[in-house]
Amino acid sequence: MYIILNTAKLMDENQTLYKLKELEYIEKICENVGNITVGGGTDLLSQLTKIIKGES
Repeated sequence: MYIILNTAKLMDENQTLYKLKELEYIEKICENVGNITVGGGTDLLSQLTKIIKGES
């Protein structure tokens, strides 16, 4: 439990660490979800993956 609290404190004090953890979770979601389609046929999962990878 101490490790989790320490990690939370570090992320609270350092926004870069927080953002990296956030991106890590988004990446895991993108790897494990098949497809997400939003009205009009827009493939949201593909768009998120490109954003995370820094592609245009």
